[in-house]
Parts: sequence; C-alpha cells; structure tokens
Amino acid sequence: ALNDSMINETARDAARVQVASTLSVLVGLFQVGLGLIHFGFVVTYLSEPLVRGYTTAAAVQVFVSQLKYVFGLHLSSHSGPLSLIYTVLEVCWKLPQSKVGTVVTAAVAGVVLVVVKLLNDKLQQQLPMPIPGELLTLIGATGISYGMGLKHRFEVDVVGNIPAGGPQHPAVLKARGQRLHHRCGWVCHCHLTGEDLRPEARLPGGQQPGAGGPGPQ
Repeated sequence: ALNDSMINETARDAARVQVASTLSVLVGLFQVGLGLIHFGFVVTYLSEPLVRGYTTAAAVQVFVSQLKYVFGLHLSSHSGPLSLIYTVLEVCWKLPQSKVGTVVTAAVAGVVLVVVKLLNDKLQQQLPMPIPGELLTLIGATGISYGMGLKHRFEVDVVGNIPAGGPQHPAVLKARGQRLHHRCGWVCHCHLTGEDLRPEARLPGGQQPGAGGPGPQ
C-alpha cells in the first residue's frame, strides 16, 4: 500500500507539472498572437469603472489566496459562491495556529520589496534599469532558508528539493527508449555473432570484411 501511494503521488505530481507547463505555453502563445494583431484596442471600449473593478477584484483574490502562506496555515479547500469570505473567516479562526517563523519571513520579504520599490521610484533617473527586487528577494530568501535551516528550526514551509532540468515530454521519453532498445539489440547481436554492423565497417556492396567470398588473387 505504501509503494502504491508513493507511485500515485509521483504520477500525480508529474501530471500536474505537465498540465502547468502546457497551460503556460498555451497562454504565452495566445498572448503573443493577440499582441501581433494588436487586440488590445478592445480595452478602449471598456468603461473605466469596469477595468478598475476587475483589477481590484483580482488583487483581492490574490491577497486572500496568499494569507495561508503568510501565516503558515493549512486551510480547507473552498469553492463556489462566497468561497473568498469562507477563506478569510477560516484564516481568522486559525490565526492562533500561525507559525512565528513564517510570519517573520513574510514580513521581512514584504519590507524588502517595498523598500526596493521606493528606491526604484526615487532613483528612476539615475538607474539604467529598475532593481529586480522580486528576483533578489527570492534568491536571498532561498539562501537564508538553506543556510539557517528555517524548515527544521522554525517550521517554515519550503518548496523542497528542486530537481535539475525539466520534465521530459512522453513522446521524447518514448523515442529515447526506442533508441536505447535498438542500441542494446545491436550490441547483443554483435557480441553473439562477432559481426560488426557499423556502416563504416562494411565493404562496398554490403559485404562484411573477412566474411566469406573469394579472397584477393
């Protein structure tokens, strides 16, 4: 049962990565296509209150969805109408269970992002390009978490081990397996028969060197 659960989790994670990567590529292609045809002119026909309401609602949705990570809480999954309100109520109910290490980490990261944004606004004329505050914060937080062992010492949730490279598409894995199978069969045949099947080892006419036929006169 343990092996089945581990296999199921591995297959689930692989499927999630495939869905996320496919969706990211498709969204990128749609954005590039809409940009090439200058589809942004549609926004000019939308009223300003509508655009502001949409952006405000999106900001509130993102803010509420990050509360559980800021306080280190494990919440139930809510969907449907009023799910946002249920999430806020559950966060308020579980606030005593917050992890201090997670709250401090989130607060420090937030202060750093605000300071970098203020610096970018103040030094806009002097800087050749804006300071990438998000990227620097991510790199710094990763190094501090690894160096200080925040997960083991302060129970701060981390992503975990990041594997090298990216996931392979099933078609690529299948083609690679077929090539490996063909190569293994070729090596076994050469080992058992003593023949050299490499193209450069064949004589004109496809004859194996030293394999039958009249010798030189």
